[in-house]
Amino acid sequence: MIFKMKYTQFLLFSLIGLVLFNNSAPAETTIFAAKELHLKDNIPNEAEFVRPFEDPLPALLATAKGEELVQLSNCRDYLSVRHQIMGSDNETDYHALVSQTAPCIVLALLKSSNIAKLSALPKEFIVYTKTAYYPATLWPAISDDERKDQKWSNGNLLSYTKKTALSKINNKTLGLESSGYGFHITLLARGDFNHDSWEDAAFVWESYSLHGSYADVRIVVLTRTNPNNNLIELSLDQLLPK
Repeated sequence: MIFKMKYTQFLLFSLIGLVLFNNSAPAETTIFAAKELHLKDNIPNEAEFVRPFEDPLPALLATAKGEELVQLSNCRDYLSVRHQIMGSDNETDYHALVSQTAPCIVLALLKSSNIAKLSALPKEFIVYTKTAYYPATLWPAISDDERKDQKWSNGNLLSYTKKTALSKINNKTLGLESSGYGFHITLLARGDFNHDSWEDAAFVWESYSLHGSYADVRIVVLTRTNPNNNLIELSLDQLLPK
């Protein structure tokens, strides 16, 4: 009887140990940078930060003296004033500014990244399509009311959109369309961006209207510390403070 109890306890603790081991994902990862970033190595060098844009980008800044329109020539220019940008000289130029500077955010994340010691992220996001795993904040929130909605800020894509799966747009991009809007996400980088030892993933997020002119671009960073949990979005303001 004593032997049976000890053996049962041994099996129980062994199973618990296996679960904890699997959830902790102790294998060290490597820093990843997508080819679309055009980097020599996975950690960008200064020459890549000052690589010129195709054309200078007009940006309207909030300064101590009031509004000021400046021309941004490269990622270093953009990152130095990112928190001051209010817009551009027109809607078309502002969309170009947002689109062309999005990779600059990823370069900054990679530059300060550590090699993650732990990972709970899927090895291949392109086959990770269940919307229940993704935060509802990926859905385009057009109005202030939508952004204040707790279902958007704290829920998942399944509960928010009622769509069960993301579509595979190509071999690098996932997307979703519903109620006249849609978005695409494309993986650009992986690494420990918030220095907590866990792997994070940075995507370029592009949203659009199916029947109108709305379009937006931003960088989204997703992470989790347990493979059984849903992904959460990290704040860029916390990852890249002023």
